[in-house]
Amino acid sequence: MTPITTPAAERCPYPELEERVRARLDAQEVLARQARERREEAREYAERAPVVGMAAGPAGYWLAGHTGAVYPIAGAGADGTVQGHVGDIVGVAAMGEPSAPAAPQPTLTSISPASGPAAGGNTITVTGSGFTSTAVVELAPASGANISQRTAASTTYVSPTELQAVVPAGSGTDVVSVQTAGGTTMATLYTYTAPPAPAGPPTVSSISPSSAAIGATVTITGTNLGDATAVDFGTSQAVFSVTSTTSITATVPAPAEGLVPVKVVSAAGASGLVPFVYAT
Repeated sequence: MTPITTPAAERCPYPELEERVRARLDAQEVLARQARERREEAREYAERAPVVGMAAGPAGYWLAGHTGAVYPIAGAGADGTVQGHVGDIVGVAAMGEPSAPAAPQPTLTSISPASGPAAGGNTITVTGSGFTSTAVVELAPASGANISQRTAASTTYVSPTELQAVVPAGSGTDVVSVQTAGGTTMATLYTYTAPPAPAGPPTVSSISPSSAAIGATVTITGTNLGDATAVDFGTSQAVFSVTSTTSITATVPAPAEGLVPVKVVSAAGASGLVPFVYAT
Protein backbone atom coordinates (compact mmCIF):
# COMPACT_ATOMS: atom_id res chain seq x y z
CA MET A 1 0.00 0.00 0.00
CA THR A 2 1.28 3.38 -0.99
CA PRO A 3 1.51 5.76 2.03
CA ILE A 4 -0.34 9.04 1.88
CA THR A 5 1.82 12.03 2.47
CA THR A 6 0.70 15.55 3.45
CA PRO A 7 2.58 18.43 1.92
CA ALA A 8 4.23 20.72 4.41
CA ALA A 9 2.23 23.79 5.30
CA GLU A 10 2.98 26.58 3.02
CA ARG A 11 4.17 29.79 4.52
CA CYS A 12 2.21 32.92 3.74
CA PRO A 13 4.07 34.79 1.03
CA TYR A 14 2.87 38.07 2.63
CA PRO A 15 4.06 38.17 6.25
CA GLU A 16 2.84 41.74 6.85
CA LEU A 17 -0.68 40.83 5.75
CA GLU A 18 -0.55 37.77 8.01
CA GLU A 19 0.33 39.93 11.02
CA ARG A 20 -2.48 42.32 10.30
CA VAL A 21 -4.99 39.45 10.04
CA ARG A 22 -3.75 37.97 13.32
CA ALA A 23 -4.02 41.39 15.05
CA ARG A 24 -7.58 41.79 13.82
CA LEU A 25 -8.53 38.31 15.05
CA ASP A 26 -6.96 39.07 18.42
CA ALA A 27 -8.94 42.34 18.64
CA GLN A 28 -12.17 40.54 17.80
CA GLU A 29 -11.44 38.00 20.51
CA VAL A 30 -10.90 40.81 23.02
CA LEU A 31 -14.21 42.43 22.02
CA ALA A 32 -16.01 39.09 22.27
CA ARG A 33 -14.55 38.49 25.73
CA GLN A 34 -15.56 41.98 26.89
CA ALA A 35 -19.09 41.38 25.58
CA ARG A 36 -19.28 38.11 27.52
CA GLU A 37 -18.11 39.89 30.67
CA ARG A 38 -20.74 42.61 30.22
CA ARG A 39 -23.46 40.00 29.76
CA GLU A 40 -22.36 38.19 32.89
CA GLU A 41 -22.24 41.44 34.87
CA ALA A 42 -25.75 42.29 33.73
CA ARG A 43 -27.05 38.86 34.65
CA GLU A 44 -25.51 38.97 38.13
CA TYR A 45 -26.88 42.47 38.71
CA ALA A 46 -30.35 41.48 37.52
CA GLU A 47 -30.36 38.42 39.80
CA ARG A 48 -30.01 40.75 42.79
CA ALA A 49 -32.99 42.82 41.57
CA PRO A 50 -35.04 40.71 39.11
CA VAL A 51 -35.84 42.53 35.91
CA VAL A 52 -39.45 42.63 34.76
CA GLY A 53 -39.25 45.20 32.01
CA MET A 54 -37.48 48.14 30.45
CA ALA A 55 -38.36 51.55 29.15
CA ALA A 56 -36.61 54.33 27.30
CA GLY A 57 -36.10 57.44 29.42
CA PRO A 58 -34.48 60.87 29.05
CA ALA A 59 -31.13 59.44 30.11
CA GLY A 60 -31.26 56.14 28.24
CA TYR A 61 -32.78 52.83 29.25
CA TRP A 62 -34.08 51.72 32.65
CA LEU A 63 -34.50 48.30 34.18
CA ALA A 64 -37.54 47.85 36.43
CA GLY A 65 -37.28 45.39 39.33
CA HIS A 66 -40.02 43.44 41.12
CA THR A 67 -39.59 45.69 44.16
CA GLY A 68 -40.51 48.77 42.16
CA ALA A 69 -36.93 50.06 42.03
CA VAL A 70 -35.53 51.20 38.69
CA TYR A 71 -31.96 50.83 37.50
CA PRO A 72 -30.44 53.27 34.99
CA ILE A 73 -28.31 51.73 32.26
CA ALA A 74 -25.74 54.02 30.68
CA GLY A 75 -24.41 53.42 27.19
CA ALA A 76 -27.14 51.08 26.02
CA GLY A 77 -26.99 50.94 22.29
CA ALA A 78 -25.00 49.12 19.64
CA ASP A 79 -22.63 47.67 22.23
CA GLY A 80 -25.18 47.11 24.97
CA THR A 81 -28.96 46.89 24.65
CA VAL A 82 -31.78 45.61 26.85
CA GLN A 83 -34.76 43.81 25.39
CA GLY A 84 -36.92 43.71 28.50
CA HIS A 85 -36.01 40.57 30.45
CA VAL A 86 -32.83 39.24 31.97
CA GLY A 87 -32.81 36.37 29.50
CA ASP A 88 -32.81 38.84 26.61
CA ILE A 89 -29.96 41.05 27.81
CA VAL A 90 -27.44 41.30 24.97
CA GLY A 91 -24.97 43.47 26.78
CA VAL A 92 -24.69 46.48 29.04
CA ALA A 93 -21.87 49.01 28.85
CA ALA A 94 -22.29 50.29 32.43
CA MET A 95 -24.84 50.26 35.22
CA GLY A 96 -25.73 52.74 37.94
CA GLU A 97 -26.99 52.15 41.45
CA PRO A 98 -30.72 51.54 41.96
CA SER A 99 -32.85 54.60 42.52
CA ALA A 100 -35.43 55.00 45.28
CA PRO A 101 -38.48 52.72 44.81
CA ALA A 102 -41.20 54.29 42.70
CA ALA A 103 -44.26 55.45 44.67
CA PRO A 104 -47.14 52.94 44.33
CA GLN A 105 -50.34 53.85 42.52
CA PRO A 106 -52.97 54.44 45.23
CA THR A 107 -56.33 52.69 45.22
CA LEU A 108 -59.57 53.72 46.91
CA THR A 109 -61.87 50.98 48.21
CA SER A 110 -64.50 52.81 50.23
CA ILE A 111 -65.41 55.90 52.25
CA SER A 112 -67.44 55.91 55.44
CA PRO A 113 -69.84 57.52 55.92
CA ALA A 114 -70.69 58.16 52.28
CA SER A 115 -72.90 61.14 53.05
CA GLY A 116 -72.95 64.11 55.39
CA PRO A 117 -74.26 67.61 56.04
CA ALA A 118 -73.96 70.35 53.45
CA ALA A 119 -72.16 72.50 56.03
CA GLY A 120 -69.27 70.01 56.03
CA GLY A 121 -66.94 69.71 59.00
CA ASN A 122 -67.62 66.01 59.52
CA THR A 123 -64.87 63.38 59.28
CA ILE A 124 -64.88 60.47 56.84
CA THR A 125 -62.68 57.38 56.80
CA VAL A 126 -61.07 56.61 53.44
CA THR A 127 -59.96 53.00 52.91
CA GLY A 128 -57.69 51.73 50.15
CA SER A 129 -54.00 51.05 49.55
CA GLY A 130 -50.81 52.83 48.58
CA PHE A 131 -51.50 55.81 50.87
CA THR A 132 -48.56 57.92 52.05
CA SER A 133 -48.06 60.61 54.68
CA THR A 134 -48.41 63.26 51.95
CA ALA A 135 -51.66 61.84 50.53
CA VAL A 136 -54.47 64.35 49.96
CA VAL A 137 -58.18 63.54 49.79
CA GLU A 138 -59.93 65.63 47.14
CA LEU A 139 -63.59 66.28 46.35
CA ALA A 140 -65.04 67.61 43.11
CA PRO A 141 -68.61 68.05 41.84
CA ALA A 142 -69.83 64.94 40.03
CA SER A 143 -71.47 67.01 37.31
CA GLY A 144 -72.11 70.57 36.19
CA ALA A 145 -69.90 73.51 35.35
CA ASN A 146 -67.52 72.88 38.27
CA ILE A 147 -66.83 69.21 37.54
CA SER A 148 -63.08 69.87 37.16
CA GLN A 149 -62.85 71.97 40.32
CA ARG A 150 -61.21 69.92 43.07
CA THR A 151 -61.28 70.86 46.74
CA ALA A 152 -58.61 69.41 49.00
CA ALA A 153 -59.95 68.13 52.31
CA SER A 154 -57.99 68.37 55.54
CA THR A 155 -56.33 64.93 55.44
CA THR A 156 -54.77 62.89 58.26
CA TYR A 157 -52.57 59.90 57.41
CA VAL A 158 -53.41 56.85 59.54
CA SER A 159 -51.76 53.98 57.66
CA PRO A 160 -50.96 52.86 54.09
CA THR A 161 -54.57 51.63 53.92
CA GLU A 162 -56.46 54.36 55.81
CA LEU A 163 -56.87 58.14 55.76
CA GLN A 164 -59.10 60.47 57.76
CA ALA A 165 -60.48 63.56 56.00
CA VAL A 166 -62.56 66.51 57.16
CA VAL A 167 -65.18 67.17 54.49
CA PRO A 168 -65.50 70.77 53.22
CA ALA A 169 -68.89 72.40 52.74
CA GLY A 170 -70.70 71.48 49.53
CA SER A 171 -73.93 70.38 47.93
CA GLY A 172 -75.26 67.61 45.74
CA THR A 173 -72.89 64.73 44.96
CA ASP A 174 -69.08 64.93 44.85
CA VAL A 175 -66.50 62.48 43.60
CA VAL A 176 -63.83 61.64 46.16
CA SER A 177 -60.29 60.71 45.12
CA VAL A 178 -56.87 60.38 46.77
CA GLN A 179 -53.74 61.92 45.28
CA THR A 180 -50.19 60.81 46.12
CA ALA A 181 -46.82 61.00 44.42
CA GLY A 182 -47.73 57.70 42.75
CA GLY A 183 -50.83 59.11 41.04
CA THR A 184 -54.55 59.59 41.69
CA THR A 185 -57.09 56.94 42.60
CA MET A 186 -60.29 56.21 40.80
CA ALA A 187 -63.07 58.17 42.51
CA THR A 188 -66.03 57.15 44.63
CA LEU A 189 -69.15 59.19 45.43
CA TYR A 190 -69.99 61.28 48.48
CA THR A 191 -73.43 62.87 48.90
CA TYR A 192 -74.18 66.07 50.76
CA THR A 193 -77.47 65.87 52.61
CA ALA A 194 -79.61 69.01 52.66
CA PRO A 195 -80.60 70.22 56.11
CA PRO A 196 -84.19 69.30 57.02
CA ALA A 197 -86.77 71.98 56.42
CA PRO A 198 -87.56 73.82 59.65
CA ALA A 199 -90.64 72.55 61.39
CA GLY A 200 -93.64 74.84 61.55
CA PRO A 201 -95.30 75.98 64.78
CA PRO A 202 -96.77 73.24 66.96
CA THR A 203 -100.41 72.26 66.84
CA VAL A 204 -102.45 70.60 69.58
CA SER A 205 -105.35 68.36 68.60
CA SER A 206 -106.23 66.87 71.98
CA ILE A 207 -105.40 66.54 75.71
CA SER A 208 -106.08 63.24 77.48
CA PRO A 209 -107.60 63.31 79.93
CA SER A 210 -109.15 66.72 79.34
CA SER A 211 -109.80 67.14 83.07
CA ALA A 212 -107.46 66.18 85.92
CA ALA A 213 -106.21 67.27 89.32
CA ILE A 214 -102.92 69.06 90.06
CA GLY A 215 -99.98 66.65 89.72
CA ALA A 216 -101.76 64.31 87.31
CA THR A 217 -100.09 63.32 84.04
CA VAL A 218 -101.82 64.17 80.79
CA THR A 219 -100.93 63.39 77.16
CA ILE A 220 -100.95 66.17 74.60
CA THR A 221 -101.26 65.06 70.97
CA GLY A 222 -100.61 67.16 67.88
CA THR A 223 -97.90 67.97 65.30
CA ASN A 224 -94.46 69.60 65.37
CA LEU A 225 -94.19 68.91 69.09
CA GLY A 226 -90.58 67.66 68.98
CA ASP A 227 -89.08 71.14 69.46
CA ALA A 228 -91.42 72.26 72.23
CA THR A 229 -89.89 74.69 74.71
CA ALA A 230 -92.92 75.23 77.00
CA VAL A 231 -96.37 73.88 77.82
CA ASP A 232 -98.69 76.43 79.39
CA PHE A 233 -101.84 75.67 81.42
CA GLY A 234 -103.39 79.13 81.56
CA THR A 235 -100.73 81.29 83.19
CA SER A 236 -98.82 78.34 84.71
CA GLN A 237 -96.03 76.41 82.99
CA ALA A 238 -96.06 72.61 83.27
CA VAL A 239 -93.18 70.19 83.60
CA PHE A 240 -93.26 68.13 80.39
CA SER A 241 -91.44 65.52 78.36
CA VAL A 242 -91.40 65.15 74.57
CA THR A 243 -92.07 61.55 73.60
CA SER A 244 -92.23 62.15 69.83
CA THR A 245 -92.92 64.85 67.29
CA THR A 246 -96.64 64.17 67.83
CA SER A 247 -96.84 63.54 71.57
CA ILE A 248 -95.95 65.23 74.86
CA THR A 249 -96.61 64.12 78.44
CA ALA A 250 -97.13 66.93 80.96
CA THR A 251 -97.78 67.22 84.70
CA VAL A 252 -100.75 69.43 85.55
CA PRO A 253 -99.31 72.45 87.37
CA ALA A 254 -100.66 74.38 90.33
CA PRO A 255 -102.63 76.40 91.16
CA ALA A 256 -106.05 75.05 90.24
CA GLU A 257 -107.72 77.56 87.97
CA GLY A 258 -110.90 75.84 86.78
CA LEU A 259 -111.19 76.01 82.98
CA VAL A 260 -107.91 77.07 81.34
CA PRO A 261 -106.51 77.18 77.80
CA VAL A 262 -103.51 74.93 77.10
CA LYS A 263 -100.91 75.69 74.48
CA VAL A 264 -97.51 74.35 73.37
CA VAL A 265 -94.71 76.81 72.53
CA SER A 266 -91.60 76.30 70.34
CA ALA A 267 -89.10 78.51 68.55
CA ALA A 268 -91.37 78.40 65.49
CA GLY A 269 -94.37 79.78 67.38
CA ALA A 270 -97.26 78.70 69.61
CA SER A 271 -100.11 76.30 69.07
CA GLY A 272 -103.76 77.17 69.21
CA LEU A 273 -105.57 77.01 72.54
CA VAL A 274 -107.20 73.79 73.75
CA PRO A 275 -109.45 73.79 76.83
CA PHE A 276 -108.55 71.89 80.02
CA VAL A 277 -110.50 71.67 83.26
CA TYR A 278 -108.90 71.31 86.69
CA ALA A 279 -110.66 68.60 88.67
CA THR A 280 -111.58 69.43 92.25
